Amino acid sequence: MRECNVYEITVAKLLNVVHESTERIKIHVVSDFDMCKDNQREFDITENFSENQAEIDRVLKYYADVPVWNIHIEIDDVHFYNGNKGRYTVACIVANCHYKDAREGFLREKEDLRKAKRREYNKKRRESKNA
Repeated sequence: MRECNVYEITVAKLLNVVHESTERIKIHVVSDFDMCKDNQREFDITENFSENQAEIDRVLKYYADVPVWNIHIEIDDVHFYNGNKGRYTVACIVANCHYKDAREGFLREKEDLRKAKRREYNKKRRESKNA
């Protein structure tokens, strides 16, 4: 991962700058040549960075040092299903980052998820054998 310049802002700094309890923050990964080589498509690191503490911890664990750019406002439709069905329109702060900067964290997160699924599968298999 490359070093950030003084004038660049990282994901960790973005969380400190924006009031996380009132602003919805989306971090979008923009494709580049590395993304094509890895056969990935554009994705969002998070749809709502300040949703809960677990989401904040996940993003900071894997993507804290990723530099972001082109911070802007976007109008977004949000679907909600907790008791009410429907959607509403909300403005959110969007920060873009390059895949080459987020690649290392993305691959680490993908590997950790794979290992967690494998552990869960082995645990269920052991329990079914013992039953």
